[in-house]
Amino acid sequence: MTQNIPVIFLSALSEGFDKVKAFSVGGVDYITKPFLAEEVIARIDNQLRLKAQEKQLEEKAQQLELTLKDLQSTQAQLIQTEKMLSLGRMVAGIAHEINNPISFISGNISYARNYFQDLMSLVELYQQTYPCPTPEIQELSEEIELSFLVEDWLKLTDSMQVGATRIQKIVQSLKHFARLDEAELKLVDIHEGIDNTLLLLQHRLKAEGNRIEIKVIKNYGLLPKITCYASQLNQVFMHLLANAIDAVKNQPEPRITITTSLANCQPTVTSNQSTVSEQKQQTTNVRLNFDSSTSSEHRRLSCRAHVEANKQQTTNNKQQTTN
Repeated sequence: MTQNIPVIFLSALSEGFDKVKAFSVGGVDYITKPFLAEEVIARIDNQLRLKAQEKQLEEKAQQLELTLKDLQSTQAQLIQTEKMLSLGRMVAGIAHEINNPISFISGNISYARNYFQDLMSLVELYQQTYPCPTPEIQELSEEIELSFLVEDWLKLTDSMQVGATRIQKIVQSLKHFARLDEAELKLVDIHEGIDNTLLLLQHRLKAEGNRIEIKVIKNYGLLPKITCYASQLNQVFMHLLANAIDAVKNQPEPRITITTSLANCQPTVTSNQSTVSEQKQQTTNVRLNFDSSTSSEHRRLSCRAHVEANKQQTTNNKQQTTN
């Protein structure tokens, strides 16, 4: 505590060696006897002014350091925002380019089915009118397997419709998932974000090689929409689910369980071994549980993404948090 107190030597020793020794041990000033009281007071006042200025410089240095950190953080956020905006525009463009042609395909499948049915009606009418076809017609009918063609065409158009609808859903989910051009707080449906993310990760959930399909169990509670940054929240879901898939994909019975709930009192998170109590607060919980072995033990994957509530709400100061 005393190491920062300035020390002024008062001594009858006036040799230069004595003064050097005093300064070498930490003295800030040296007054030889006899001395004037006014001189001592002036030197003490000078040291006090120096100490005050030193403290001010330290405070300014700390302020400058904090300001520099804030500027660096702001710069990083601006760079990230610009990247997100650019990526958002690119995603929107790609989604638009995909959505247009697939809309043409999806919209024309029903017409193609109707046209084919009209043609088959005409063929049936010909068969009824001319029950004995010429050898050439009979040969061609057998060659193209007319009966199988009629049956398979309906299945073919149905599968085309399913595929086109699936592509449309993927494009829509990609647009909802990205939302990279939305830099402002907005109301978001948690379940919609999770479902869109799952759809984008569907290819990783399917069976592949010797690996069986990863089952996803949804235990969705009744959640209100929350105010947050949609793209950042979706990125949290993406990382959570991707990590969960990596953790369970090589297990004998891989399974991911997603549970959401709105807790207005003290919530508890239970497993087979323990119960973990969380601090009482208004919280939106999104927990992803996944099996890591064939035994009853469970590994729990969790991530807490703090979702910033609307700061302009003066009537409700409770923070909404996404676990």
